[in-house]
Order: sequence, then C-alpha cells, then structure tokens
Amino acid sequence: MRPSPVHRTPRGFTLIELLVVIAIIAVLIGLLLPAVQKVREAAARSECTNKLKQLSLATHNYASNNQNGFPDALMYGNNKTGVGPKCPSFTNSGGTISFIQNINPYVQILPYVEQENLFKMATSGIAAGTGAPNTADIGPYDCSSVGAGTTNQYVRQVVVKTFQCPADDGINKSGMMRVNTSWAAASYAWNWQIVGTPNSGTYLSTVLLTNIKDGTSNTVLLAEKQASCQRIQVSGAIGGNAWSIYAHTEYSPYFAWNHSSYLSGSANPYLVNWNQPPMIQPVLPVTSTPLPITDPNVCDVSRPSTPHSSCQVAMLDGSVRGVSGSISQTTWLSAILPADGVPLGSNW
Repeated sequence: MRPSPVHRTPRGFTLIELLVVIAIIAVLIGLLLPAVQKVREAAARSECTNKLKQLSLATHNYASNNQNGFPDALMYGNNKTGVGPKCPSFTNSGGTISFIQNINPYVQILPYVEQENLFKMATSGIAAGTGAPNTADIGPYDCSSVGAGTTNQYVRQVVVKTFQCPADDGINKSGMMRVNTSWAAASYAWNWQIVGTPNSGTYLSTVLLTNIKDGTSNTVLLAEKQASCQRIQVSGAIGGNAWSIYAHTEYSPYFAWNHSSYLSGSANPYLVNWNQPPMIQPVLPVTSTPLPITDPNVCDVSRPSTPHSSCQVAMLDGSVRGVSGSISQTTWLSAILPADGVPLGSNW
C-alpha cells in the first residue's frame, strides 16, 4: 500500500522578498517618469509651435488680402495710409461716421483664425466716456455685441486657445493671466519692428511683406512671450501678455518695441531691454505681487520668453524655428530688424 501524498501549504513571500519587489518597481517608475515627462514636454512644445505656425499663416493671409501690409500694432482712426487697409468705420446713432480704434494685430487677424464672430463682437460696441478710448473709439477690451459701457468686459475675457501655449505657466486654469485675472492671456507676440513704426510713438506698420530688405527668411515676425512677465525696470510694476489689449507697455503682445519714451534715460524706462534675446525658462510672478527687479532671471515683458528649452519664433517666410539661450545679442538684433543689412551670426 502506497503512502498517501503529503500536502504542503504553499509558502508566501517573505518580508525581504516583498521589499525587493517593491524596490524594483520603484526603480522602474523612477526610470520611466523622466521619459514620460520628456514626452509630455515634447508634446506641449509641439502644440505651442503649431499654434505659432497658425498665427504666422493668419498674418500672411491678412497681408495677401490687404495690399501685402501687416496688421498694425495699433489701428486707430482714419490715419491708415500707404500700406494696408484703413480702419473699419461705423455710423453711430446720431448719424456720425466714426472709425474703429485701438485694435492690435491679434484682433485684426481674428477672421483668419476662424474667429469671425469674435471679431464682429470686438468691433461692435462703442466704449463710453472720454479719453482713450472715447466715444469715437471702439475698444475691443471693454465691449460686446450688445452695447456700450466701461463695465462691459466680455471680449477681453474670451479665451482663444489658438493664442495660448499649454506650457505657459503664466496662464491660470481659466485661461486668464495669473497677474491680472480680468484679461484672457496670450503666449505669443509680434515683432514691433514689423507691425509698428520703429523709434516712434506711431503705431502703424510701415513695411510690406514683399519689400523686406533683409529677406523674409532672415527676419522674425512672431515669438513666444509668456503671459505673466513684468516691467522689471519699475519697482512694483507687473506686466503680462493679453490678446485683446492695445499698445500698453505692460500688457501688450509685442517685443522689440523701441518707443523712445520708454527707453533708457526716459522717465519711464520700461523697454530698455527691447533688443535683448529671448529669455529661456525665466522666473514668473504668479500673483499680483512683483518679483525683485534686481533678479536677472525674472521674466521681462519687453523680451520674448519661453517655458521650453529654446524659444520658438516664426520668420517672415512662414517657417518656425527654435532660438537657443546662447544666441548673441548682436545676432538677435539682426534677426528682428528687417532692414539693417547685417547678416545673421553663426550662432543663429
């Protein structure tokens, strides 16, 4: 007679074996997290670059429909002569013809980024009161499709995703600037040397797409500019980047702005760094409290800035490329000036 088989109780993991397994899993997670983070950063960078490309194409489409002229830094009155269109007009209730005022490039290209309704909304309400804007002006920052009044802020609070980079830490969860939550944020800006009048208080573009002396492939049109920078030359001054605001030194969607009233030696030296290269991953104020202006890493509203390892820029020929943090000031200046005649440096 055979002996009955012995039934043994299965042995479980010992504490040491369990700890070894947990340690192995932790090591694997530690190895995977940086890779996952890099994938996410690459995806965000790609999305930001694609939106910059969309803005570039929209600007080109605008130019092709407006005598090769660029959007103005600030379209105002019926003063637009030469290149580009004159300001749109409207007839008020008294029968007087007035002209749309205080419209920046973002507002002007709205129809070219599938935002025709928002464009109509931004140019349909007459701002009440005096000053800028006055009763003859239409301010896209405080009007809507239904009327007037300085308390109506609908347009300025409309978030346009095409204008925002998902990696921009200066934008809150609602799509507003962190430093001024009553304004919908933007993450890109226009080269003032193209859309404005350099060395002047005039805000009209004076160049044509077909007449860029340095060549369209050698001149920057747009660049990344984070939504919550500040005027670092002024203690207590906060700035930013709002898509609907007109030409304000602290919140405008521009860079390379060399308005003589705001350069070194002036009473308000907000734009002294206008010719400096983009800032790579600068420190951002995330509340209305400014950071120390002595810190050179604080995001400067007068310069392009990026949350990525290189700043994406759109050239006048429609191409998009990255600008590294090692680019020299001389090379950057050559890239933003459309007619200086200086070739781009080897570090471009």
